[in-house]
Amino acid sequence: MALESAFGGFVQSQRNIADDVYDGAFKGLVITSPDGERVYYDNRLPGWELVSYHWKHFWNKVIDWFINNL
Repeated sequence: MALESAFGGFVQSQRNIADDVYDGAFKGLVITSPDGERVYYDNRLPGWELVSYHWKHFWNKVIDWFINNL
């Protein structure tokens, strides 16, 4: 098993068209042992941190709406 980053088309952040190094973006990445019993890396937000993240995201959307519409 491996992680891979592939060319996703020309985007704003690409500086050099001939460059063959691409950024990888992973959501909810969890790296475990082959048997799945040991977790080496977990990118997910746990419990209250996840709730806090969603609340802040929601609140920022509300503020943005007021800025744009009032």
